Amino acid sequence: MLLLAEESVKLIKSWLPKVLDNLKDLEGRYWLLYSSMLTGIVEDASSTHIIHVIEHAVSGLKPEVPHGSGLAILGSRSAYYIHKAFPDESAKILRQIDPTIKPITEDAEKAEKQLKNGKKNTRIR
Repeated sequence: MLLLAEESVKLIKSWLPKVLDNLKDLEGRYWLLYSSMLTGIVEDASSTHIIHVIEHAVSGLKPEVPHGSGLAILGSRSAYYIHKAFPDESAKILRQIDPTIKPITEDAEKAEKQLKNGKKNTRIR
């Protein structure tokens, strides 16, 4: 599962900025869809599905919160706890975003901040 998660993050990092610059980029959209499928497989086979469970409660109580937005809000905070619990696996995945994140529990805050910064740097049109 770890290899699929790493590949998914690598694809998203590579293709998302290109697609946001050109929403008609069919190749980029293909790779993002493929990455979404990989992420779904990883999510179903690991404990990270808890983020989805919590988000369904959020959007159930507040239907105006889009599912993806709820996941983005919960995901970065969850990265802190995931990195604390599984620093080796987390660092391997997050190195695709920030190679300076180390497999030590002390880098949990760095993992969370990196995902928050990624959201700020992503333009949605």
